[in-house]
Amino acid sequence: MGSPVSAVVANLYMKFLEEEALNSAPVKPVLWKRYVDDTFCIVKKGSEKHLLKHLNSVRPSIKFTMESDEDIKLPFLDCLLKRDGMLTSTVYRKPTHTDRYLHFMSHHPNHVKRGVVRCLYQRARRITNTSENLKEEEKHLHKVLQSNAVYVNSHLVSSSDLNFKSFSFFSAKLKKP
Repeated sequence: MGSPVSAVVANLYMKFLEEEALNSAPVKPVLWKRYVDDTFCIVKKGSEKHLLKHLNSVRPSIKFTMESDEDIKLPFLDCLLKRDGMLTSTVYRKPTHTDRYLHFMSHHPNHVKRGVVRCLYQRARRITNTSENLKEEEKHLHKVLQSNAVYVNSHLVSSSDLNFKSFSFFSAKLKKP
């Protein structure tokens, strides 16, 4: 597995490498944000390949790859960033995502079941940056949670209603085919 300090040392090294690479870069990024080994970068159009070539020349043992936006959309971590006049974000799910979560008929403590619901809604509130995207995500979550036998007061939960202590969570019988 490695040493417990391996992640810390790797992170410190990447910080050092970033500073060295960006200070000597012929093309300076407008924005550079990194989380572990994923980096979000905004550069002037047409200069992406020059920056990538420079990053890969700083340390030959460390190689960067690039993923550009397609159809004005770019997935980064669990966000889907869209560029349509302004930068908007919503929750990103990989194409292989199944929308299966802890089924409420399962034998898990109720606080764990409530935690799944709470986490999904908190994630939606933290990632989305427009009210339209948040409403769309809440509708999606409502549908998904119903398919996992979760009913929350029989109505769609809105972000302003997220006082979880006032909710009644219960399991429902599964529909037979």
